[in-house]
Amino acid sequence: TILSMIVSLMIVPPLFKKIGRSRVVMTSIILCCAGFGALFFFGRTTVGYAMCQIAANTVINPLNIAVYTYAADLTDMFARKYKENVASLCAVSGSFGTKIGGGIGAALVGWILAWVGFEGTTAQLSEGTLTGILAGGSFSRVIVMITCFVFVFILESMMKKEKVAAGE
Repeated sequence: TILSMIVSLMIVPPLFKKIGRSRVVMTSIILCCAGFGALFFFGRTTVGYAMCQIAANTVINPLNIAVYTYAADLTDMFARKYKENVASLCAVSGSFGTKIGGGIGAALVGWILAWVGFEGTTAQLSEGTLTGILAGGSFSRVIVMITCFVFVFILESMMKKEKVAAGE
């Protein structure tokens, strides 16, 4: 996935300029949902699981790249709006968001494993447990992508309103 990120770093910025950042990000989110959905159907074999993960991780790269450009744009927008340097506020909120997101993610994984009857002491997973893990993992990833979709839509709306108000 590092190779796909390096390639994406060369391809994505021109795509942002050509068709727009929000369209690239929305397409990335939709394709990533498809990849994670395919994981449920093809994730039972090692090759199927690896191929679905590679595909999903490759198409999520534009979203990862866009996060940093959104952070910079938000910092600029708040600096213009409040006439202050808000870089430290953005760093603190990003750090806080990472910690909260990690906590919620860990809890979600624990709940999914408990829900499907995962036993850490067994040597082999039952068919029902494997199906539950694949379904829970795919479903939770799709929910995260849908949440990102809504968040990006809201962010783009805020930035458009700000540009209109600033006369850009």
